[in-house]
Amino acid sequence: MLRKCVRYDDRETLLRLASHRDYWVRLRAAEAIVQLYGESGLLDDFVVEVEDRYARDAINQAIAERKMMAQRSPMRDRRAAPQGAPEARL
Repeated sequence: MLRKCVRYDDRETLLRLASHRDYWVRLRAAEAIVQLYGESGLLDDFVVEVEDRYARDAINQAIAERKMMAQRSPMRDRRAAPQGAPEARL
């Protein structure tokens, strides 16, 4: 949800949230950071700039998850109809 609410200029807020004491807040902030700044090349600046090791870990985890998702091939829907059968409508 956080990823949908933040804007590109929310850098300071995201840095503060990435250092939050709650794991889930850190993780969601890190995911938002990766989504907003990953393509621009500014993501490395975040990793270097963050002093809190837990925030750095959360950002690195979000980066790794994004890379993993980018490498995955789309899975075939397991509920799909067998070959030759009419397709099921949901």
